[in-house]
Amino acid sequence: MLNKLKGSYFARLMLTHMTVMLLLIAIVGGLLLEKTGRMMTEELRMTGESRITSVKQKLERDTLESYHAAVLNRALSTVRPEVENDITFFLEHGKGESYYRVAQFAQGLKTLTFTLPLLHNISFYFQKDDFLVDEYYHVSPDTSPQAELLRGEEPIVPHKWYTRTVRAEDQDSDEQTTVLTYIHTLPFLAKGKQIRGYMIVDLDAAKVFAAAAEQLGHEERMIIYDRNGVPVEQSGEVDAATAQWLDGKLGAQQGTTLKLGEEVVTISPADASLFGWQYALIRPQYSSLLMTQRMKYDIGVIALVLLLFGLLISVAASRQAYSTYSNVVKRIRTVTGLNKRSSKQNEMGFVEHALGYLDQQKRTYQQARKEKQWRNLLSGAAQSLDDELLLPEANQYVTVYIELDGVDSERFYSLLQQEPAGAEVRGDWITLTKTTAFWVLMTELDPERLRSTIARSLEHAAHEAGASVRYRAGMGSAADRREDLPGAAVEAQTAAKYGFLEPGNTVLRFEEVQHRRAVYPDVNLEAFELLLRSGSVSEVGQFLEAGEAALRASGHTMEMVELVTMQLKLCIAKVRMTEQDGSSENERTLRRLPFTLAETMEQLREQSAELVLGRTEKRNERKARILADIQGYIQENIHEDISLDQLTELTSYSKQFICKLFKDELQMTFVDYMTNERLEKAASLLVLTDDSIGRIAERSGFRSSQYLATKFKAKFGVSPVQYRQASGENRLEFNSGCSKL
Repeated sequence: MLNKLKGSYFARLMLTHMTVMLLLIAIVGGLLLEKTGRMMTEELRMTGESRITSVKQKLERDTLESYHAAVLNRALSTVRPEVENDITFFLEHGKGESYYRVAQFAQGLKTLTFTLPLLHNISFYFQKDDFLVDEYYHVSPDTSPQAELLRGEEPIVPHKWYTRTVRAEDQDSDEQTTVLTYIHTLPFLAKGKQIRGYMIVDLDAAKVFAAAAEQLGHEERMIIYDRNGVPVEQSGEVDAATAQWLDGKLGAQQGTTLKLGEEVVTISPADASLFGWQYALIRPQYSSLLMTQRMKYDIGVIALVLLLFGLLISVAASRQAYSTYSNVVKRIRTVTGLNKRSSKQNEMGFVEHALGYLDQQKRTYQQARKEKQWRNLLSGAAQSLDDELLLPEANQYVTVYIELDGVDSERFYSLLQQEPAGAEVRGDWITLTKTTAFWVLMTELDPERLRSTIARSLEHAAHEAGASVRYRAGMGSAADRREDLPGAAVEAQTAAKYGFLEPGNTVLRFEEVQHRRAVYPDVNLEAFELLLRSGSVSEVGQFLEAGEAALRASGHTMEMVELVTMQLKLCIAKVRMTEQDGSSENERTLRRLPFTLAETMEQLREQSAELVLGRTEKRNERKARILADIQGYIQENIHEDISLDQLTELTSYSKQFICKLFKDELQMTFVDYMTNERLEKAASLLVLTDDSIGRIAERSGFRSSQYLATKFKAKFGVSPVQYRQASGENRLEFNSGCSKL
């Protein structure tokens, strides 16, 4: 009962109490704060100028001087020790043919830009050969963001900080960015005709101001105006009415503190700024730091009264709310289909359970949508993507296509996620079929290291899945944009196909197979057909071995390899049809589809040998061999539901032929043979293992333990449990007798 009240009625009661209490405290507290308004305003006037001075010092002195020292004394040499030699070389010789040196220099500047968070851009202009280097190499300054500065009519002012606006990095964009610029002459501190270039340092004014504005309180806002009264930067949101009011107070009101409604505005004089800026600080009149001890006491007494009064109100309100809440809970039960037993404590516990259930449904739905978006993107159907993209953003995508044998793709991925070293190659898994999938990785590893990491992760998952698991994987080219993924997916699929030529598990890159020759291999099909009709088994085997070696060493495309293997199969089928004199029996044996070229050629050798031997075999010997193949397949797959339809599909023999084969050779029907083999398997497991009866029924191919018990007793005269007990007693008696001996 207490748990139920705690989760529903009591929770609603406390919620109502807290709501009423906070509302009343806010109303009365506002009156008390109004009473101390003058005191707070006076305090703000005294601290406003001090706060502006602190921000101005941080913005115009400390930050600029620290970046000036960082760029000159440490940053460039830290990023690349040879940078001073490069600068001297370019000043004296120009770029010449040293494009590699230019590229290295540009890469160092790019790294420096990422290293210094406030740095917008750093550029080096060299008069020799008239070129400029920033993050990129510019043959002429006219193509660079510094074109207006270097080619403009205004003279260049070195060794001084000043503000200017520059065009965004996208040359087609009209967006302007305010920067703080410092120009060094090259060689450093050169003057007049000694100047042979410039180092231009641009700091992002918005970021510099944001760093300085961190000293402000969370309720304080600041606006910076230039000499013309135009806003340069600001922290926090300022409504249009306040901004318009400030525009009318600038200039004549420098160095004053004004009141604006419930706020206090302090304006600093422009002549005290390095850039001639005016700073306007907007602060509220109330602050917890300005509360007096008397005010705290008054609020405490009033809060206690409000707490008692709110408690009375909440009791009455919660009674009404609880009936509505109960109806909502009933509705949730109906919509979600969850019964009352899903939450044994109270309605609140049930709602939490229902919300968790709905959240799980949402995650499942979003995961399905995400996989669908990946499939559409990888297949090139980008127009089918939803408005809300769930695909992750990355600087580089690598697509891996995987084909599996012996395990389904979902289980393989679950094992793949358990690989500790696979953290470097985490990505999204997109299942295509039961045995094929895409693995989209978000990583910037170099191709060779990435391939070795992928191979290690796949090998770990294959080892965990079982010794019979095999895979072949292909890597496409790295894509910088999601729009390039369809092409990368095709490359990955193409590379994976060539794993067919490898003897074991492999990961191939598209670059390794894209230049193979589309030339037909030198394979004499007429000679192969002649050997099938009149040659020996060894001669046919030698021909196929030579053909396999040619396919591996020739460097032909996969299409050519598939064409040759298909033609070899057609030759065998052609000779089989003519050699069997119209017989409907097919000599194909039971086996899985080949996963590698070695398996394919081995299958062709077996079929060819079988065909050659079939020319002299007696019919009854061939039937015995066919029956042995079927019996071997049944023994290997006794736990599965094997039917005549399945055997017909795998062997191409008719149902009538298979049934007649069992009747003539074994004097029993196919069904009786399957039942007898399953019972013998179950009897063996009862003696050799400690598995449960249900597990033994599953391993021996019975639908249930009850069905096993019925059939077992009909054959052996005892139940499976009695059979196991009797077998155990016999073992004990045997062991006892041996010990006496």
